[in-house]
Amino acid sequence: MRGIQLLIAMLRADVYRSGAFGPLAAPALAALGRVVRRAFGLGALGAVAGLFGDLWLGSGAALTSLLIAAVAGLLGLLAGGAWGLWRERGRPSPEDVA
Repeated sequence: MRGIQLLIAMLRADVYRSGAFGPLAAPALAALGRVVRRAFGLGALGAVAGLFGDLWLGSGAALTSLLIAAVAGLLGLLAGGAWGLWRERGRPSPEDVA
């Protein structure tokens, strides 16, 4: 139990820039969070669009609808990750701002 509490305390210290893992780790974690949020957002959007799009077009097979939703979700996840990385590439680093 103490190990989990120590891990949580170390992560909190890093997020609040107290220097547990270095002063530049918190912006990197924030950038990673933004990339992951975009990736999962587009992945979910792709899965929903794949499922309901196939049902709307009326293929009739339930397994085919799930397979198309899975493939569309995976493609959306990859596209969202690429989009997030592309957006973060253009963001100024903390060294440039300070």
